[in-house]
Amino acid sequence: MDSNKTVVANFSPTAPPITPVCTRSAPTITMSPLIREGVPGQVLTYTTSVKNNDSAGCGVSRFEVAITGCPLKFTCKPTHPEKQEISLEPNSTGTVVAYLTPATDVSDGYYVFYVTAYHPSAGLIYAKTTPGTHIVKRQAPTSTPPVDGTTTGTLSSSVTTASSVQTFTITITGKDTDGVRGLWLYRANLGTWSYYGCNNQKECTNKWTIAETLPGKYAYYGYVTGNDSSGLSQSPVKTSPSEIYVNVVLGRISMNGSQQEINNLSSMIASLKDIIDNLLESFKR
Repeated sequence: MDSNKTVVANFSPTAPPITPVCTRSAPTITMSPLIREGVPGQVLTYTTSVKNNDSAGCGVSRFEVAITGCPLKFTCKPTHPEKQEISLEPNSTGTVVAYLTPATDVSDGYYVFYVTAYHPSAGLIYAKTTPGTHIVKRQAPTSTPPVDGTTTGTLSSSVTTASSVQTFTITITGKDTDGVRGLWLYRANLGTWSYYGCNNQKECTNKWTIAETLPGKYAYYGYVTGNDSSGLSQSPVKTSPSEIYVNVVLGRISMNGSQQEINNLSSMIASLKDIIDNLLESFKR
């Protein structure tokens, strides 16, 4: 080989591969519908959509979806610790169905909850939906009392608002010139009938003492049973009004306390004053 020759080599350097940057972000979660209404014991569903907002370099991520703030006396799914997991590519969306079932004895009212999506790979990053509202509303009775009939009647309550630590009265009065057989009270929250016999009086009144220990809106319905001119029972009819409502609040004592309670308190204060006066008199001796 000629040592005076120059050898030229062609060399093209290859750039190293670029690793995509992974930036974690809180997911986006929405719920539809936000408000639903049902009766106690009825299962209602809410569809939640979860979007992965991570950058493309993050790949598939896992999200934990669960109901938070499950209302008292409700069964909620999914919820902690039985959360539901969903795996999503960046910028993709998946759905999870939430189920809420109020107990059969839950009070009528508005119950608020959330659905939350956690992003475990991003630490404590999470997102929650706009508050959902589950309305519980009992239906009016579809049946009538099992016996007898009536002419006219009235239905009233001693209060429109009561506390969960006090009782109140529901009054039904029935009138029938041929005789009132009985009065019926329907308590919607329990789904039960209460009967008071009137022994064919031309006018009959009864007061039911009611205690509702949980907050909510309670409905009561009245019926009166009576006779026709031949002494046979008539078909039952509703009172006027046919239904009334009482709002029960938790732990609030009504300012309109009974006079008896006021008198008892005054008597206790007077007795305490007498005891103190007697002690002071004995010290003077």
